[in-house]
Formats: sequence, C-alpha cells, structure tokens
Amino acid sequence: PPLCIQRDTLLEQLQDMFSHYGENPGARLALKHICWYSRRLPGSAKFRAEVNQLDSTQAILNRISGFYDSLIEAGISN
Repeated sequence: PPLCIQRDTLLEQLQDMFSHYGENPGARLALKHICWYSRRLPGSAKFRAEVNQLDSTQAILNRISGFYDSLIEAGISN
C-alpha cells in the first residue's frame, strides 16, 4: 500500500494498542510493529533507533508521522 496508508494504519493500530494495554506496555509492544512497518524504507534503521529512545506515546506517534511525512514529501513510494 502507499506510504500514506501504511502511516495511517500504523498510527491507528498503535493508538489502539496504547488504549488497550496502557501507555508503557503498549509502547513496548509497539516497537516490533514499528519495525515491521518501516523495514526496508530509506532511513528506517536511524528512525527505529530514535523511536526506541522516546519516552511517551505522543512522542512516538509524532516521530512516526514525521518519518512517513518526510518520505511522502520526498516522493518515495513503498
């Protein structure tokens, strides 16, 4: 799917996880999903390292949006 669909799906899935499991457990579970979604995208290793250092769910969601938005703006496709 296009990156905008991937971004929106990932953000929605993570928000559901945070709501269901709570902020801290949800954030830990989210990391593997973030890895799966971003795998093979340009800059994904650096992006994942940055996400691993974030301490709030809102910061994680913001970083995901920023990562995908920059790829979309650069014209990168899936």
